[in-house]
Amino acid sequence: MNVLVYLLGAINLAFGVYALFAPQAAAELSELGIESAKATAEYRTVFGGLIIGLGGAMLLAPTRPDPRPWMLALALLFAGLVLGRLVSLALDGVTLYTAGLGAVEAACGVVLWLAARPSA
Repeated sequence: MNVLVYLLGAINLAFGVYALFAPQAAAELSELGIESAKATAEYRTVFGGLIIGLGGAMLLAPTRPDPRPWMLALALLFAGLVLGRLVSLALDGVTLYTAGLGAVEAACGVVLWLAARPSA
């Protein structure tokens, strides 16, 4: 399970770095328009810095003496992302982008939740 956590953490970290240093290019993936310095700062902060933090925590969590609380906290953060995707799908309509990222975020949450469970 830790291998999956490391892999998903590395993917999140890589995307966060991409969004931090190439916000326009990263935003084009989701068809978001960045039209001002404020919008660029928000994109760098949320899609860059926050996702770097999530990825870094995922890489750090398995190394902790008791990684379970870390894994559970991260699973809850991903559950919040999935909640946002579900509300968007219900209120804004289904798009491949939203459903696809929701599936990836749900997979991250499930992997982290499973990793948080006590060993048998």
